[in-house]
Amino acid sequence: WTAAEASQAYQRGIEALQADNQSAAEAAFVEVEDAGNPAYRALALMQRAGLRVERGETDEAVALFDQAADVTNEPLIADIARLKAAWALMDTGSLEDITARLSPLTEEGRPFRFQAQEALALARLQHGQADAARQQLQALSLELELPESMRQRVQVTLSLIESGTASSIPGIVEAAANAAAQDRAAASSIPGIVEAAANAAAQDR
Repeated sequence: WTAAEASQAYQRGIEALQADNQSAAEAAFVEVEDAGNPAYRALALMQRAGLRVERGETDEAVALFDQAADVTNEPLIADIARLKAAWALMDTGSLEDITARLSPLTEEGRPFRFQAQEALALARLQHGQADAARQQLQALSLELELPESMRQRVQVTLSLIESGTASSIPGIVEAAANAAAQDRAAASSIPGIVEAAANAAAQDR
């Protein structure tokens, strides 16, 4: 398969999703995976994982996200898959597992390091480590390259931590997670930076 053919099959899957035809979407994404193009295969795996998240099939979703991260060397694609896996586990996974998944993504030079830092802080908050979460969010708010939308969200979360009680923490985490999800959706949209990265990676091959 050429990159163009993989892209066309992937687009068919996206169109099927938009038409709320999940079975056709799944079939198209499996077709992309069979094509063997690493970048588009990773994107297709992430889409299939997203379908499982919607159905509440967390373990299956995480396995597909992990597989997506492993099949491509393109950092934009691999790290968004790893980030999505961590978010999928946010409600059910252990703090140790989530920390192990997110910590490498927070390192300097990683494409989604700010999103990973925010997710890690929220995981700590959710698991009762409010002080550690506050410190991480405060440090994040001082990052010069932090997108303004995220800076505002971090400040709101910090304000809620300072004024809230333990009973409000689930609401804080859920509100911040929903806002962060919009960032992740933008990062993996069509057209978007992840699709562009897939095209570039395919051309390199």
